[in-house]
Amino acid sequence: MFMSSTAMARVMQAGLDFAEVSTKTGEMAAAANTVIGERVALLAEAARDPLVADYAEFARMLPEKVTAMHQAGAALLDGWWALQRDVGDYTVYVTRAMTSGQPPWPSDVAELVERTSVHGTRIAATAIDAAGLVLAPFHESATSNARRLSRRKRRG
Repeated sequence: MFMSSTAMARVMQAGLDFAEVSTKTGEMAAAANTVIGERVALLAEAARDPLVADYAEFARMLPEKVTAMHQAGAALLDGWWALQRDVGDYTVYVTRAMTSGQPPWPSDVAELVERTSVHGTRIAATAIDAAGLVLAPFHESATSNARRLSRRKRRG
């Protein structure tokens, strides 16, 4: 099977993107562990003595999750629309190429193979890109919370 250098470069980039998503997933899991542990301790303290509870920290919990969900959903929709436009353009090209009423020239076949390999790898890489886009706001929230709560613990 022929794969153009553009398509091969995209496959290689998708591999790097997958490694980055994997790394960020691990970072987020570690940060979430820290955040959950710290917040459970704060909840236990609040249950023992509600007058000294950290209500500012409790007030952050729901809004940060809603914000992350909003950002992730918006990023995913933007990517989905871009993919739909790309697939539509490719479908129009293939339809025109197949309905010209003339036998294809070797250059026409080469162009079809090139476009097919580029679009195929782009579509396959979209899932990895989407995972990165959806993960980003949650990763940012979890890691920044972990840093903030860890500093708070060291000071206290």
